Amino acid sequence: LAERIQRSGNEELNIKELLVQAEGRAAALQVKVLAERALFNELSTSINALSGDYDLLKSSLSGIEGDLQRRRDELSGVASRLHSLQELEAQFTGYGQGVRTLMLADSFKGRFAGLLADAIDADEDIESALEAVLGNRLQDLLSSSEGDVLSAVEHLKGVNGGRCGFLLPTSAVGRSSAVIKDAQPLISRVKLQGVDSAILEALLENVMLVADLRTAVSLSKAHPDCRFVTLHGDLAYGGGVVIGGSKEPVQSGLIYKKREIKALAARKIHFEEQVAELSLARTACLGRINEGDKELQSQKQSQRLCEISLVTSEKDLQSAVA
Repeated sequence: LAERIQRSGNEELNIKELLVQAEGRAAALQVKVLAERALFNELSTSINALSGDYDLLKSSLSGIEGDLQRRRDELSGVASRLHSLQELEAQFTGYGQGVRTLMLADSFKGRFAGLLADAIDADEDIESALEAVLGNRLQDLLSSSEGDVLSAVEHLKGVNGGRCGFLLPTSAVGRSSAVIKDAQPLISRVKLQGVDSAILEALLENVMLVADLRTAVSLSKAHPDCRFVTLHGDLAYGGGVVIGGSKEPVQSGLIYKKREIKALAARKIHFEEQVAELSLARTACLGRINEGDKELQSQKQSQRLCEISLVTSEKDLQSAVA
């Protein structure tokens, strides 16, 4: 009997110890489950935030790529037009026979400073007036050597190469522009780059800019020694000579073409800079997208592992409580 009582007491103690251990294990599992649930929720919040950022980056990339393609298309169009015009310029297409003969001849390369049209610096609104007044003089070759001019003329005669005008440096003679009401000296609106301005003074002496053809005709009668030109390129002089019409021929002139080439060259540089900037932005955006995707996948993997651990812990807790 005593032995039975002893065994019963020992069994009771063992049961109590097991119960205490089970309660401790259950409490630990409860803490673990709570921690894993908190971690799972934290990972879910982080994943949602990362997914939102990832979608925004993808949307931003789409916008950048759209802008980049548009700029590339614009650059392609500008570059193509510029190349065509530069090719025509290099072959002096549309110029007089004499100009082409001399500018394409190896023996005269580098001996002229270009054409008058190359040196003219004027606002776009008076291009038509300049084209009307100067006409073929815009193709005159600029030279600093009388010997080069004489050699060029002899060359043209020898090869039957057409005719050409030349402009040599000239001394300023102190010309004074006439003061006429409702008229402005055209030379006041024009500059020459890298060329003696006395040449321009000689070419545009007594050329006046007026508002319209009616005014030009009226003033030409009162001042027959002057030429009057409108912004549209209509011309009147001598009291009875009137030249005018549509602007199309003037808009295909040398000054217009050269301004277009300069403008296209500037636009080409502008679009090239924009394409470069957008390409860098695209690369940077792709980098952020890749980093964001890696982080998102890492978080999802951690969430899956956390979920597995949480399910296991919850089962263990149920078993411990049971």
